[in-house]
Amino acid sequence: EHFFDKAVVPVLELINKYRDTVFAISTTCEPEGDIYGTPNGYKPFGTTIENMTEFMKIMVKYSRKYVPDIPVWSTSGWDHADSLQYFNQIDFDFIGRDIYDNKGAVPSVKNATITTPVMLGEFGPGGDRSNYANTLFHLENYKNFITNAKEAGYTGAFYWCYNAKGQWMSLLADSDTSYMAQVPNIYY
Repeated sequence: EHFFDKAVVPVLELINKYRDTVFAISTTCEPEGDIYGTPNGYKPFGTTIENMTEFMKIMVKYSRKYVPDIPVWSTSGWDHADSLQYFNQIDFDFIGRDIYDNKGAVPSVKNATITTPVMLGEFGPGGDRSNYANTLFHLENYKNFITNAKEAGYTGAFYWCYNAKGQWMSLLADSDTSYMAQVPNIYY
């Protein structure tokens, strides 16, 4: 509790002052990274999904106490979809699923035992960066993700990321005021 009182509460109190600018509070981003991180060769660092679930439950409790009207969520990543079953045990308003794929493939959540709404927490092209500056590739990738996510039972999406021009997965095209083709199409 020392960590929460000394580190989390001051942040939540600050968020409370600017609540009209905060969409949601994320308890963790891809907690699987703390379990199966690349620096450890995808082997456990010493924690478990159960420990991370307990941590997130406490984060939700504190968030609800200090900013009760702001939604609380977390995202699952690292291709560990089984984490969603643990996230479903937490009082989240929605759950994010981070997926990167050049074709926009999205695993279905329709038949999962998940009662909390699931959104694409992050999505975008996968590892092949040969098309990073190709506007049509990004637009097609974006449209595929949105179409596939809707069909797979997702309730919304956040596109990753707003990056510097010419960077991988940037919404900026070739200048600071020129946007990739998917920007006018961002809706869900």
